[in-house]
Amino acid sequence: MIGLAFVALAMFCLYVTGPSSSGSIWFARGRADALMLFYLFSSEVLATLFDRLGYEFEYETIPKNIEYYLKRTSHGSTLSYIVHAGVDADLEPRSSWDMFIEALESDVGDIQGGTTKEGIHMGVMAGTLDLIQRGYLGTEISEDVLYFKPKLIDKLDGLFMPMQFRETSIEVKLEGGKLTVSPQTYGLGRTIKVGVNGEVREIPVGESYTFTLPPSSQVEPQSVAAGGQS
Repeated sequence: MIGLAFVALAMFCLYVTGPSSSGSIWFARGRADALMLFYLFSSEVLATLFDRLGYEFEYETIPKNIEYYLKRTSHGSTLSYIVHAGVDADLEPRSSWDMFIEALESDVGDIQGGTTKEGIHMGVMAGTLDLIQRGYLGTEISEDVLYFKPKLIDKLDGLFMPMQFRETSIEVKLEGGKLTVSPQTYGLGRTIKVGVNGEVREIPVGESYTFTLPPSSQVEPQSVAAGGQS
């Protein structure tokens, strides 16, 4: 029972009074719950939400919060790697990629020491897909337009994935610094609007359009810590 209580405590929130000269209370978290706000919403959306509630919102609060909680998070839950990777995708792409790989290998490598035999963590595996789609491809819907803001494209070169937007099946390909979007003819296919780097195009079903990505999207991350691979 003591062991189970300790695990539960580490997974959620752990308060420790340290023997420092200042008598400070040290605060640690098992996972990045507080950062979910920045994982789920863009800075533009957050600014709008805060304004509706009558509060001021400054962009600088995002990196400040990320830095604060990163130092105090033990990643007792592997979902923590997903959240940190997502919020760091724009600010610290190298760190983001490292945490993405850590999450991707969490079950295969059994990084929590024995939990894999109990079953695959579907939440984390789904999170890695969400991270590719929203975090690295940078997908966002606004005013009936599907926007892409890719990053780390050197690591994702050759990526091909199906998506669905407004009941229309589409295929997305990222290769050679270019992003190609192709609405498919099957299902309830219809013309869609896609935006990349300020350019918005209407793409009919059965056709495709290729966007050239800006050089700033091509950020080379450092070698991945997990597994020693890059």
